[in-house]
Amino acid sequence: MSLYSPNSNIIGAAPKVRTGMFDLINDQVNFQIVPKPYVYYDIAKRASYPGSGTTVYDLSPNGNNATIENNTSYIPFYNGNTSEVMSDFLYFPGSSNYQKLSLGSSLDFGNRFTVCAVIRPLGDSDIQPLICNIPPGSTTEGFFCGWNTWNTTDRKFRLLVGVGQGGSNKLNLYSSANAFNYGQWIYVTWSFDKTNSLGWMQKNGSTMIGVTSLNNMDFDTTGNEVTIGCFNSTANGGNSFPMAGHINSLIIYNRLLSTAEQNHNMAYFAPRFGGNWL
Repeated sequence: MSLYSPNSNIIGAAPKVRTGMFDLINDQVNFQIVPKPYVYYDIAKRASYPGSGTTVYDLSPNGNNATIENNTSYIPFYNGNTSEVMSDFLYFPGSSNYQKLSLGSSLDFGNRFTVCAVIRPLGDSDIQPLICNIPPGSTTEGFFCGWNTWNTTDRKFRLLVGVGQGGSNKLNLYSSANAFNYGQWIYVTWSFDKTNSLGWMQKNGSTMIGVTSLNNMDFDTTGNEVTIGCFNSTANGGNSFPMAGHINSLIIYNRLLSTAEQNHNMAYFAPRFGGNWL
């Protein structure tokens, strides 16, 4: 019998890696993410991360590879006590010895973009950056996706944009408190629309931050270092705000996804981790 797995790119033979339930379900229906991502990291695929090394490879055609700094850990996720790998992820411990992925400073997100991720936040205090292109502190010129209000553990999702120094040049949008549980996998999306000056955020297909004005802030979407898991600078205490959590996948589209497209991606990732986390 001839088998094909999009995760192994092997035709005519059984796939050599990742033959768990996630791959079998998606292989059977030839199911893929929404086309034309600008950046696509998927730790569950060897082509994106082979399990060692300091490079996370971009699965989009754009070659936007990321560099691991300070030894972020790779962890396989097994099916119970068996040796069957269901999916994999990177572990960010949230220690003061920060870990991050650096995407460099050449990306251009454009005026409309969407960030999608499968993550498992872990318990930690203070600001938790998932992805951003800004340093911490009073000088903010760019965007931020993450959670927690400063110096709290309130578990509020956060969308931030800024255009310069001082509080009047920043805009924070927050969800309600306790918007997620630590230690649980979630599928999250942040949407930025500079053209119409709007932002919003969803978790598992439900609105966490409704469509809200960004006050016409012309925040940077290119020219700054983009980082995952930490701010893009260790100045101003940047290394004291590392994310504590696991990242299984992260996708960036340089356009806005429709609700149907967001739900499609969520359905693609749903079989992972035993299929009972959404």
